[in-house]
Amino acid sequence: MPASLECGCGPCRNFAVAKASIYPAEIRELFSKLGIEIEKEVYLVHTARKQPGFHYYSGAHVSFGRVLKGDQKKRKETAYEEVNASFSMLISETISLPSSSILDPHVGELFQVNFFALVPWLLANEPEPTYG
Repeated sequence: MPASLECGCGPCRNFAVAKASIYPAEIRELFSKLGIEIEKEVYLVHTARKQPGFHYYSGAHVSFGRVLKGDQKKRKETAYEEVNASFSMLISETISLPSSSILDPHVGELFQVNFFALVPWLLANEPEPTYG
């Protein structure tokens, strides 16, 4: 089950509603090639409110495979990319999530894609969190 649906808190429900518009087209295409289902993040946290109506979130997806591009000696290091002003990501072969977040961490090699997104508050009938 996606992390945004497991919790049930307002910020997670907001992310679930906004999810379809958060990921830029080039990231959707990349994730599709990598076998990552955008609908199935394994980790999600509301980190802060930027201003009324906009909130920062971070989360992660995990997929099977190896990162092969780039310097092979530095492969296990992370690769950060700011896609646009509202979305950035970090790809790493180092899995930093608890094993309970991953269905079967012992099947093949895994890599993790962390994302950082500025997300609009779409739950009109629910007050937005004011912390952060």
